[in-house]
Order: sequence, then structure tokens, then C-alpha cells
Amino acid sequence: MKPRKLWAWGGLLIWAAMFIFVRTGEDTAVRASSTDTVFTTVPPDIPPEYQMRFTHLSIEDGLSHGMVLRIVQDDLGFMWFGTGNGLNRYDGHTFKIYKYDPDDPHSLQSNSIWALYADRSGTLWVGTEGGGLNQFDRDTDRFIHYLNDPHDPHSLSHNGVTVIYEDRDGLLWVGTAAGGLNRFDRGTGQFTQYRHDPADPHSLSNDGVISLLQDQEGALWVGTADGLNHFDQETGQFTRYQNDPADPASLSHNSVWVIHEDRAGVLWVGTAGGGSSRFDRDTEQFTHYQNDPADPYSLSNDIVFALYEEPSGNFLIGTYGGGLNRFDRRTGRFIRYGQEDNDPHSLSSDHIRSIYAGRSGVLWIGTEGSGVNRSDPPYKRFIHYYANASDPHSLSHNFVTTMYEGSDHVLWIGTLDGGLNQLDRKSGEFTHYRHNPTDPHSLSDDNVTAIYQDQFGVLWVATGNGGLNRLDSATGQFSHYQEDPTDPHSLSTDALYSLYEDRYGVFWIGTNGGGLAQLDRETGQFRHYRHAPNDPQSLSHDRINVIYEDRAGELWIGTSGGGVSRFDRAAERFVQYRAAPENAASLSNDVVFAIYEDRGGRLWVGTAGGLNRFDSAAETFAHYREKDGLPNDVICGILEDEAGRLWLSTVRGLSRFDPQTETFRNYDAGDGLQSDQFQPGAYYQGADGMMFFGGVNGFNAFIPEEIQDNPYVPPIVLTMLQQGGETVALDQAVETEKEITLRWPTNFFEFEFAALNYVRPEKNQHAYRLDDFDRDWNYIGGRHFGRYTNLPGGSYTLRLKGTNNDGVWNEEGVALSVTVVPPFWDTWWFRGIVALLIVGGVAGGASARVRAVEAQRHWLEVQVTERTRDLALEISERKHRGWWSNRSQGSPQAAAWIGAGYHTADFDLDAERVTFRKPLRAYTVRREGDVVLWNSDLVKALRYQTGWSQAQLADELGVRQQTVSEWETGVYAPSRAMCKYLSLVAENAGFTYH
Repeated sequence: MKPRKLWAWGGLLIWAAMFIFVRTGEDTAVRASSTDTVFTTVPPDIPPEYQMRFTHLSIEDGLSHGMVLRIVQDDLGFMWFGTGNGLNRYDGHTFKIYKYDPDDPHSLQSNSIWALYADRSGTLWVGTEGGGLNQFDRDTDRFIHYLNDPHDPHSLSHNGVTVIYEDRDGLLWVGTAAGGLNRFDRGTGQFTQYRHDPADPHSLSNDGVISLLQDQEGALWVGTADGLNHFDQETGQFTRYQNDPADPASLSHNSVWVIHEDRAGVLWVGTAGGGSSRFDRDTEQFTHYQNDPADPYSLSNDIVFALYEEPSGNFLIGTYGGGLNRFDRRTGRFIRYGQEDNDPHSLSSDHIRSIYAGRSGVLWIGTEGSGVNRSDPPYKRFIHYYANASDPHSLSHNFVTTMYEGSDHVLWIGTLDGGLNQLDRKSGEFTHYRHNPTDPHSLSDDNVTAIYQDQFGVLWVATGNGGLNRLDSATGQFSHYQEDPTDPHSLSTDALYSLYEDRYGVFWIGTNGGGLAQLDRETGQFRHYRHAPNDPQSLSHDRINVIYEDRAGELWIGTSGGGVSRFDRAAERFVQYRAAPENAASLSNDVVFAIYEDRGGRLWVGTAGGLNRFDSAAETFAHYREKDGLPNDVICGILEDEAGRLWLSTVRGLSRFDPQTETFRNYDAGDGLQSDQFQPGAYYQGADGMMFFGGVNGFNAFIPEEIQDNPYVPPIVLTMLQQGGETVALDQAVETEKEITLRWPTNFFEFEFAALNYVRPEKNQHAYRLDDFDRDWNYIGGRHFGRYTNLPGGSYTLRLKGTNNDGVWNEEGVALSVTVVPPFWDTWWFRGIVALLIVGGVAGGASARVRAVEAQRHWLEVQVTERTRDLALEISERKHRGWWSNRSQGSPQAAAWIGAGYHTADFDLDAERVTFRKPLRAYTVRREGDVVLWNSDLVKALRYQTGWSQAQLADELGVRQQTVSEWETGVYAPSRAMCKYLSLVAENAGFTYH
């Protein structure tokens, strides 16, 4: 028992030593860098199909700590990283960090995260070092704590939670660092404890529980610091499997960090010191896989912290100190992926703590101190070959200038300063041919510009400064053809660019400034074709980039500055096709790097100014440039796949062109290309259809049909909702919120959202729209935020959608109902009241205007009537002046009438009476002696019109009041003005006089 106890304590000490935690303050949100750094691991002994690419997430990108012990993806699609300094949620762009806050009782209880688990209900469980079990409440963004209570046997047994697991019955199992195993009943909130009992051999072997697994038969397996345990839940007993130094078939090491059951039902364990073991449950024996220093294909390190079974059935094994291993179960070999100082495309660390596969197939690898490594699914199988200074059998130089596959399917690669390379595609090893100044039979120059194998199987190598080389495959020696100024039949220059043998067996050489040359292999003499400025039928330029023969036997020469020349063999003349700015149907650019005839007989010309399609009948060119979808206008190479699509290498990535739809699909270094910059002339297609494209960082090889787009449709989530930089208070988590209400004056908001695709998330595209406000979608590319200001009152729907890295849209997206409550003056009822007031005001104003117009009209009528009366009085006065003067002698009343000037032909002067007439009735003012008699009805009418009292009327008329029966009497003595006014008032009262 003493050795067992020693192992137990040793395992526990190892456990404690592996976890480092830093306790800090409050939760924070950190934005990740918009573009991640991409790495790739391609050791020379890794078969191309096993190449992996990694992206690093580090503290610089927003991760709270470099030690990532646990990784999990929740039901919404967020990634969670448990680190040594906080819990991190990641959406592909932004980190949201949860930490312990002593002032917040609902914060995470510890910053050191030892365990993470997302159960079937979507609840996230967090195991901490010293902070117990934490349940994350997404709606409140708070944590519920389960801690050890020494006085409660149904509480958590220990506050150091190392592993969490949900079984098929929905029971939660919690392993602790020193408190054994706990079964948690979420209904009652109580824990059932299973502890190590030294007196009971059927108890748990050790209270330091590290790993848990329920197998296909429903049995629970428990990995501890002192062995593997099989738990029978019906009997409550444990069966122990421990290391026995005397038994090589026993468990290799007692510290069991990981347990995995493969698809065949075989149990695998990883240990902290004994490597990995496969357990045969029938024989109860273990088969060990451990490091052998003498075997480079053995497990790289015996401390195994992580196991993952790939869809292929192979295993990925994370070791502490030996990097990542891929176990090929067919060969029994381990392929190693490690950190290499001289290789920027290696893992960030050799100390692997966790491996997790997300739902879209992305592989996440947590390291000790160097953050997270991400490996994308192999949708785009671009194999990358490059120079590795630590491997003498790798490519000799990364700057690849030319490529050619010989008849024996051997691939030849020319480099800028690394000479000639021969690739064994089965082993992945390169053989180098370099220039040796002391060896006259070596390659003449390390700058290899063109390679060609002729019909006789002879390999020819053109160089940039050493002329032409002929390789003797039997001896490995080179013969040289170089410029001799004294020999007109030698090469015109040692600077060569291109080689080609036509159907007639003529061997052509394109030079850099020396024109086109034809080699007679029997005599070793060259015939030259040069550009003559005054001869339009000569070669268009002396710098020859490419030579190509079409199926009709026409020889096409692409030049660097002279466009394309077509060679007429019979006449030995050239037809030139040049770029003419005034002719839109001419060649787009005079620098030509590639010429290719497709299976449909169409000739394509790649220039420094775009892709050209030649119409042989009209002898015109159609152009395709960046504006049409190309990544760049410099076309370095052209190849065709089985579907008739053209693959174009450029100085800004690789493009696949569909001539039928005239659409481009572009790829860049992030997809696995050697770099975005490819080189003219460095392209070739093998007999098996594999394409090769070279550039400034090695070369790529791929089967076009294996280059597939990512089909994953990413979930869309709203991640932030703010007003003026302050988070909007909601009843539940913003990620699950369905509706919000905004009240004036806060009728504005800002938001962020994410398409949760982690395969090159920087290429995800985003769009948003506010229904009933926006007419169209706002397509914002890689940006993933927006804002609305000063929204009118009403009901809206904010719709969000996005794509994965290959443009696959989640059209359904997510929607948020937005209600904006306007100010009271912008409500319908207030507007209604205002409208009524306006209508009433307008109506009242109109009525007043009508009355004013009517009064004006009436005043004008009065003026007209008065003037008419004055004229009538003047006429009457002239008519009766003589007669009246005779009658008025001795009559004081008459004199009074004359003095008043109130005389008219209509007055009955004989009767000395004035009669005012109203329809159907007459009212009379008559004189009887010295008394004027007034009809009372007339007096009433006058009072009504003037508004005077009877006394005022009498005073104005100059009469003395006296009532006699129904008559009012008085001495008649009105003024002239009053007489006039009296008549007008009578007229306005509706009376007429005569």
C-alpha cells in the first residue's frame, strides 16, 4: 500500500503543478484583432494528406491568459476557453472575459479554470481551482455557485473541480482534486459523494479525480491520480486498474488524464508519464504506445493530456513537451507536429493541454502558455512544399521560378538561387542539383528559369545567366550551351527564359533580350529570330516569356513588351498582336506571361494587364480584369481542370475562372497557398490532373476537384446592444433577446453581431436591415456592427444575417423586434388634436374673413347708395328751387327744412309729409301744425340700427319727447347732417322713402 500511496501523492502533485492561476478583478470585454495570424506545419516527413494548418490566438489577440486548459462550444455556437486567468467567450472576432470580482457575489468564484462542460440543455458548467462548481446563467450573465460546506454531507466534496461530465440519464458527475467523485442531482441541488476508502478495495482508488467517461454500455470510467476505475452504479462499487511494474500488460501509468472510447468500442487512455494505452476489456490487458527515442515514428512524449479521434479513425494526441501527434492506425506510426523556431508555420507550443473539435469541424488546441491553436477542416487541400533549413531533403529554395513533370512522373522544380530540384512525390524528399564552380559538369547557374523534357527523354534546363543545360540522367552530369560572341551559331545570350519542343521536333529557346532561338540538336547550332524595329513582320520583342503551340500547329510567342507574335513557319514571318489603347478589342497589355488553349479551342492569353480571350475569326480580344472579379491583373499561369474551369495564378493569389458563367472564385494564403504572390512561368499540370503553382514561398500541389467550399451555415447571434456606449438593460441575455422597447429621447442604438463560423472568420460577411426603415439590406463585408439614430416612433424588426468564409449565407439569420415610443407630441392622438385645432382655426379664420369681406362689400354699397342719393338731391334741388322758394314764404317749418338742407323731389311738400316705406307697410313722419308726429315702430327701428337709447335718439334728432297715445311727439329741429344720417339709418333699417 505504501508504493500506491506514494504514486497517489505524486500524481496529485503533478496535477497541482500543472495548474497555474492568477486571480484578478472584474469581467472585461476585449476585442480580438480583426485578422488572425495563419501558420502551417509541413515537416518533410509528413505525407501531404496529413498536412495541417494552424491559426494562433494569443494574449495579443485578446485572450486573457496563455494557458488554456479546457475548451468547449456551447449550444449557440460560442467558443469558451478556460484559462489560468479567467473564462473567455469567443465569437470569431471578440473575446468576452469573465473573472472573479470580490465586489460581485455573482461573479466567477475563481480565475483558474480547471474544467468546462456544456450540457444537453445548453447550460455551461465551470470547474475552478478553489472556487468550486459554477453554473453560468446566460440570461442574467451571472454565476450560481456550488461550494463545499464541511457541515453538509450533501454539498460538493471539494472546491477544486477538475472534471465535469453529464451521463446519458442527465446526471452530472463532478470530479475534484482531493474530494473524490460527486454525483449532482440538479433537481434537489444535492451532491452524492464517492470517496477513496483505504479500508475498502471497492472504493474509488484515489480522491484526485482527473477524467470521466461513460462508455457505450453505460458504465462510468473514472481516471484518477492513482489508476483507472470502472464504476458499477447499481452496486456502487469501483473496479481498479493500476500500474503493476511486474506486468507489462497493466496500465502504463497511474495518473490517468484522459479517457476515450473509439467508434469500435475500444477504450483508450492517456497518462502523465506512461504515454497512451489501448484497453482490451475482454482480456483486461493494456497495449502501450510510448516514446522511443530511437524511433522517430513513435509517440513524441509520454505525458499525454489530450486525445481526439478524427473522422478517419486516426487519433490526434496532445503531449506535454512533445507537441501534437497523429496516430495512423493503419501503419501504427505517429506523425509529429511541433514548434520549430526556424519555421513560422509551426505550432505555437509543444505543451498541449487540450484538444476540442467544434461542430463545423474546426480543431482547437489549447497550450501551456502560448494560447490556442486552430486547425481548419481540409476543405481546400492545397499541399505546400517549402524550404526547411533544418531538413536537407526539403526544397532547396523558396523562390520557385519554373516547374515540369517528366515522363516518369518525376516533378522538377527550378528556383531563383537554389538550383534544380527533383521531387520524389511518394517520399516527399527532394534531390538537389546545384552549380559548383569547381565542377564543369554541374549545373551552370543556380537561377533556373525553364525546364523541358524532349521526345527523347532528355531533360533541358534553362538558366538566368548560365545558358542552356542538358542533363545526362545516367551520370547526373550537365552539358552546357552558352553564348560565344565569336560564334554566330551559338546562343545570342546566356539569359534564357523559356523552352519548348513543337510537334515537328523543333526545339525552341526564348531568351531575355536575345530573341527567339532554334536549336539543332545534332549540330548544336542555334538559329536566331530577332525583333527588327522597321519590320512589322519580325518578332515583336526580343524578351521571350512563353512559347506555346496550339492544336492547329500555330506557334505563339509571348513577349515582355511586344505582346504576342504568331509564327508563320512557311513564310518564317510573324504576325504581331499588340495592345492599342485606341482599340478596345486589342490585347490588353504587351507583357505576356502565359498562353493556353482550352478544350473548346479558345486561346487564352495571360498578361500584366488581365486575362484575354482571343477570337480567332475576328482576331480580337475580350478582356477580364480586377473589376470583373480577378484578384489581380497580373496573370502568371493558366491551367484547366476536368470541368473546363481555368486556374489562374496571379501576384495576389490563385483564381478559378468559369468561362461559362464568367465568374471568378479567388483563394489566398489563408486558404493554404504558399503565399499570395506567384511567379510567371511557375506552373504545370501533371498527367494525373494534379496542378502545381510556384511562388515566393515554395509551391502548391492540388487536385482541383478536391478544392471544396466550406458548406457550414453559421449561426447568427446578436452579441452587443448599446446606447451611447452603455449596455442596454434587458430582461435576458442579448444573444437570446427577441424584442426591445426604446423611449424617446433614447430612440437610438448600436449593435454588434457575429456569424459563428471559425474557419477563417475574418472572411465572414455580414448584413443587416431594419424593416420599415431601411429599403434594402446593408451589406457591410467583414464589419459586424451597425447603429441607428433618431428613429421615429413605431415598430421595427432588426434583421441580421451572415456568411461563412466561403460566402455561404445564413439567410434566416436572427431577428429582433424594436418598438420606439415617441414623445407625446409625436403620438397619433396628439397629432389628431393638433389637426382638429388647425382645422377649427382655419374654419374660424375663414368665417371671420367671410364676415370681413361681407362688411367691406356692404360698406361699398352704402358709399354707392349715399353718393347716388347726393346726386339725386342735387338734381331735385335744381328742379324745385324756384317752386319751393315761393311756397316757403312765411312757413317756418319749411324754412327749417330748407335750413336743414333736407329737400328732395320725393318729399310731398304740399302735404308737408315724409313717408318711409317698408314692404307691405308704411311708417309716416307728418306734420300737424307745429308738431312732428313719429310712428313708434320707426323709432324702434332707428334705435336698433344706431344702438342708441330713446333719450339719445331724441337728443340727436333735436326733439322733445312727449308721448301721445302710440305716438311720440316733439318739436322737429334736426341738423342737416342729422337729416342725412336719419335717412341713411332708415334705409339700412329696410325702409324706403319717396
